[in-house]
Amino acid sequence: RCVDFTDFVSGYGQDIVVNFFQKTDLVIEKLGIKESGYRIISNSGADGGQEVPHFHIHILGGEKIGSKIR
Repeated sequence: RCVDFTDFVSGYGQDIVVNFFQKTDLVIEKLGIKESGYRIISNSGADGGQEVPHFHIHILGGEKIGSKIR
């Protein structure tokens, strides 16, 4: 079970990590936000706001994102 970003990049091989982010880039392209901009977030631990104990990312885009997300 992969609980967070650190676990993902340290516990899985380079091929899996690279493939994950290549697929992430493909999703960003398909969402049509590659040119206008986006933010990738991965919460880790209680102080990082992680509520679900598995590695996942959030892709935010499609509108102006402020410096702080609430």
